[in-house]
Amino acid sequence: MTSDTVQPVVRRFADSVRMRLADQLVAELSAQPSLGVYHPRFAYETLWNEYCHDRQREDREGYDALWRALIRPRVADLVGAIPDDEAALLSFAAKWHVYGDDWPATTPLDRPAIGEFMLDGLRDRAMDANISAFTPIGESSGAEALLDDDDVDPDPEKWELTDDDHMVLGAITGAVRGLISAANGGDDLIAIGEALEAIRCIHEGEGVEVNVGLTMGGRVGDENGEDGTFVGLRINCEEIILDEMTTTYRPEVGSDNSSSRFAELGQDGGFPGDLVDEWIERLHAVSAQEWADLTTERDHL
Repeated sequence: MTSDTVQPVVRRFADSVRMRLADQLVAELSAQPSLGVYHPRFAYETLWNEYCHDRQREDREGYDALWRALIRPRVADLVGAIPDDEAALLSFAAKWHVYGDDWPATTPLDRPAIGEFMLDGLRDRAMDANISAFTPIGESSGAEALLDDDDVDPDPEKWELTDDDHMVLGAITGAVRGLISAANGGDDLIAIGEALEAIRCIHEGEGVEVNVGLTMGGRVGDENGEDGTFVGLRINCEEIILDEMTTTYRPEVGSDNSSSRFAELGQDGGFPGDLVDEWIERLHAVSAQEWADLTTERDHL
């Protein structure tokens, strides 16, 4: 059997395995309740509904990091359970798919490539899904269900931003995405996703419909006293607030706290890039501490 005949056979085998595993993931995501990360108007019931919504959106940047954190570990678990002999065969098709015919001469077993191969299968399933059947707003079609005219703000508050302001927002986006690994569960992931979506809306001049806060920090001490540091971000329809609060406790004098705002970024723009950079440095420094924990607050406006 020549290579010209072997490759189609391997590809057909790999495609059947890929779609079988994708269907397993669909079943798993369909059994999980929705995060509620999208507007309540959509009324999605399962995580799979929300993933399909995300994949079919024209502008998906805001939630990419959120879905990576939710989906990739599940894919890695499935791929890790594939026996080595089967995985070695799958690796050929996966590398043809990911790298093209001139894939790098690495070891035959390439589970990361299989993971990307599987992810594309899941994405295909999501793109083919009829999301209008997932929600009571099913009369409309396409990725974004159309809302009644009375439900849409005809003139959302727009942020007047310069190119420098957009660069500052990009830096904040990176800092927020860095908090995903610190999420303690679904509520934290939803809050991070809403913060990222709010920043995307500000970038695009759309209205912000959430009031969400993210705080990284904690307290450390012993019987002689305790010190705490909390670096936070809050986003609502009017502003982005970047701040830090410190607390102290001493048995002989009691508790005290102080707070400082690095920046208040409003709709008029003119964001102070140097202060935002300072806030990001503080966030990174606190996040690196073993005692630091993420807390979140969220509310739709």
